[in-house]
Amino acid sequence: MKIAKNFGKKMQREILLNIEALEKKVGPTRPYSSVHSIKQFSKGEQIFRPYDPEDRVFLIKEGEVEIYQLSLEGKKVIMDILGPDDLFANSPFSPEAHLESNDFATAHSRATLMIGQKSDFADMLEAIPGLAISLISEMSMELNEADSRIMNLALSDAKTKLVNELLRIGRSIGEENDSNLVIGTKLTHEELAEMTGVTRETVSRALKKLRRDKIIAIDKFRHIAIDKQKAKEALFGF
Repeated sequence: MKIAKNFGKKMQREILLNIEALEKKVGPTRPYSSVHSIKQFSKGEQIFRPYDPEDRVFLIKEGEVEIYQLSLEGKKVIMDILGPDDLFANSPFSPEAHLESNDFATAHSRATLMIGQKSDFADMLEAIPGLAISLISEMSMELNEADSRIMNLALSDAKTKLVNELLRIGRSIGEENDSNLVIGTKLTHEELAEMTGVTRETVSRALKKLRRDKIIAIDKFRHIAIDKQKAKEALFGF
């Protein structure tokens, strides 16, 4: 599950400012540098699966990670695609207990992750109050985004669902300029269907309409550029 977006730089800044307090908490024989490991994952490689016994926290240094679940019928549902500086875990964050999760995580592209134990992360939050406050703020925004996404997926038509999901992914892993959000990683029609809960054929038709209306443009590398103003007009009528 995603814990916080773009949290890596904030976390590293707070650690550098409070390194003495942190090392006092984790112990002089176990400095901060020893409470995490760095691991690289190839595209498509599994990072974790449901019911993994070890509670871990992951910070993306490079690349992208896909979080998904399987329905009772075995249908894949993509919950999120995360990018650099995003923080996520293999189970709900509760330092006192192991809570099981239905999430799978795989590398959506070649990815480098910082991996630590959840208990070590809890020690870090206890030692650095400013980090805990930042985390609460980020998680509040994540909850607000999740509420909006649930409403969109439950009540919107296919075109609106697709525009909202493209904007969400663009803000998460894309690059923004004055007029466009550009998703610089290839998203297949199947993946977009798994994000929006509609069929692949419906996604294909919706994409054609979005291109015809110049809301999006897709280059030869399958990168998607979203016209922010036209997307806003499509969603809100102004």
